[in-house]
Amino acid sequence: MSLVKRLLLPHYVLNVALAISFPVLIAIEHPEYISSKTVTPYLRYLLPVLALLFLKIKGAQSAEELVSVFALYGKTLSTYGLWYIQDDRFNFAGSSWNGRWRLFLFLFLWMVIFSLFPLPSYRGPSNVWQLNLAQLDHLSTSGVRQSGERQAGSSSAAKGSSMVTHRRPQTSKLAEIDDDGEPLKSDITGEDDQQDGSSLSKEESDGTMKLSDLDPSHYWVISLNTTWSSPCRYFEAVQARCSIKYSRANVHFAKVDLDMEPGGEEMANRFRISMQATTIDLPTLVLMRNGEVLSQLPQKANTKIGGEVLGKVGWDRSEQSVVSAFELAQLGTGRESFAKSSKHAQA
Repeated sequence: MSLVKRLLLPHYVLNVALAISFPVLIAIEHPEYISSKTVTPYLRYLLPVLALLFLKIKGAQSAEELVSVFALYGKTLSTYGLWYIQDDRFNFAGSSWNGRWRLFLFLFLWMVIFSLFPLPSYRGPSNVWQLNLAQLDHLSTSGVRQSGERQAGSSSAAKGSSMVTHRRPQTSKLAEIDDDGEPLKSDITGEDDQQDGSSLSKEESDGTMKLSDLDPSHYWVISLNTTWSSPCRYFEAVQARCSIKYSRANVHFAKVDLDMEPGGEEMANRFRISMQATTIDLPTLVLMRNGEVLSQLPQKANTKIGGEVLGKVGWDRSEQSVVSAFELAQLGTGRESFAKSSKHAQA
């Protein structure tokens, strides 16, 4: 799906419309409020807000995040503006509704849009695989280290349907979609790089993919997400760009939604991730090989006190931070530092 089509999704259109509703109302009903004489006394309050908005815009990693930030600040300022223009701002128990009904209508519409049109997942070009918990457990199990062990395990996988995992519709591999709903061929990257017997495109005729097709001896960059977390949704665009640039025959990108299956909280505890509503652990990005976590983002800050919290808060979730922490430019070529540590561990 193109960028324009993604930004025309109901979530973005409705939130932007709600954000600009107050400026439109002022321009129509109270044009006197727009004069410089009226605005000047409030500049000392507006400047810090504008400075914070500038920092948020500068840190936005995608157009979708930029629009969401603009809409959030616009709705917040509109809420204050609708409260400010009321006849009696502090008498909420009074009978005068001249202007007050607009504020309550605005808050009601905000809640309706938030409930019915949540932040959508990234739908642009990508080479990120959607995994389930069984597949993540397979890749993160330390006992599965050699390809011979993986092939031996494939025989037991055929004994039950629990060892065969079905792809989620339209989510197994995120790719740009044409007008007919079909993935564009130009979005399928890394085909020339695939090696015999190691391709992730191995599928049965019924559209299933066996656990044995996922090679733990390869590098896996996996994002641990939840569907309700806005930072996770925003980070999908960053991971998608990295997957297009740095996917190789032995380097794969994937994501797991921990809240979509039973056992997600247990899996989160394995990676020391909190799934509380106020968590700062999401998203967590891990680099794995042979069931071992080689690196993880956010990283712990190099401080004596509060290093773990500072590292999580300070991670900007930028593409450059991922490339640097996981050595994506060299990953899978044999020149990365992780290759040396893996060989030493196997010896």
